[in-house]
Amino acid sequence: MNTQCFRRLTSTVAQRRSMTTLDWSKPIFKSDTEMIAKINTFRAWVATADTMAEQYSAPPAPIDFSAVKEKVRAKDLVENLEKFYATAQPPAETYVWDSADKAEKNAIGGGSKSGSGKGCLGYGFLQGTPRSS
Repeated sequence: MNTQCFRRLTSTVAQRRSMTTLDWSKPIFKSDTEMIAKINTFRAWVATADTMAEQYSAPPAPIDFSAVKEKVRAKDLVENLEKFYATAQPPAETYVWDSADKAEKNAIGGGSKSGSGKGCLGYGFLQGTPRSS
């Protein structure tokens, strides 16, 4: 399978969050061993991403410095860390997708969306319709 085609498929699927709408039992997803391996890798990645999103969606639990002080010999080190923790106000990190990069990626994936709408190999991955040639 063409690597560029696979990347386009995975990025499109990931962007649309359409994992739930894909019918993984379609024959196209069982066509050859390379395709099956890449699809399984992609599905594992999505599962890991979903798990991590759930895990890190809530703010972290507060640190119990008193319990740590009892277990550590260098209590002054723990006190310094506690003072730093109490006074530090790091800015939140946010990721904004660069508009030029976004336009470039949309242009790359645009060929599979326009025309037949059947994807990079002529198969309708999201529609479930095989090519008619």
